[in-house]
Amino acid sequence: MTVSVIIPTYQGENRILSTLQALERQTFKNFDVVVLVDGSTDQTVSILKEREFRLKSFKIVEQSNKGKAAARNHGVRKSSGDLVIFCDDDMSPNANSVEKHMSFHLSHPDCLLGGSQFEISSQSNLDIQNYKAHLSQKWLSKYESGLSQMDSTNLFFSSANCSLPRSVFERLGGFDEQLSDAEDYELAFRALKSGTPVYFDKTNESFHRDQITCIRYIKRLRQYATAKYHLDKIHSIEIKKSLRLKRIFYRPFAFLFWARAIDQSFFLVLPKRLRYRLYDVVIHSLAVEFSETDLE
Repeated sequence: MTVSVIIPTYQGENRILSTLQALERQTFKNFDVVVLVDGSTDQTVSILKEREFRLKSFKIVEQSNKGKAAARNHGVRKSSGDLVIFCDDDMSPNANSVEKHMSFHLSHPDCLLGGSQFEISSQSNLDIQNYKAHLSQKWLSKYESGLSQMDSTNLFFSSANCSLPRSVFERLGGFDEQLSDAEDYELAFRALKSGTPVYFDKTNESFHRDQITCIRYIKRLRQYATAKYHLDKIHSIEIKKSLRLKRIFYRPFAFLFWARAIDQSFFLVLPKRLRYRLYDVVIHSLAVEFSETDLE
């Protein structure tokens, strides 16, 4: 089995080198890397061309800005591996990640595999980043160590750390380029509908290096929620509506000053448990219940 790692990047000059350095440290070395530069106007290309990487094969492909789905699809076309692994430009896969992807597919042909993403809590982080790390640890805790098979009720599949055979990718038609978000979830949903198994490997870890603010995180959640809403309509999935009493509870927290106060570490005087519960409420209020609130 030959292996290709596809990395889409947009304005990634401050991120991409860490991802490639993590790939240089992989226990399995026999894979090629394609970095798809999606219309970046920063110094990403020149930075990549100035470096020599300890990789079997390394290719830089440029295109006009077309979005993540188109970038990944183009990256696959420019690669040659029987197995394609997708990695985002703000991820650092653990040293055995590529080996775990390959080993899984040798024993599970014609499947999709998603790996886990974790963030590290640190005293040097902004409090919102430590909150995000707390959320990722809480989310991962619901999965048993090792493999979990996904279905429509528990589906999780992130293109930040995932893999599938080229033949399956082509059979499914790749990522939907009309989507600006949630294209990875949609691909996995289509796979399930076609009878293609989807798995999640909690032990296949990749460190997420995203530097966020509360306001930026809320905007990201809004984008994903909008995309997920349209996907649910396309695939005729029942869309749950918020209860009126629930919205009444969240309404006092649906103001921009709450998010700004979180970004200014205003609530550090509160105990961590209470502080993070407040963050939960504020973020849900502004990202879901009252997503029309202006964040500028």
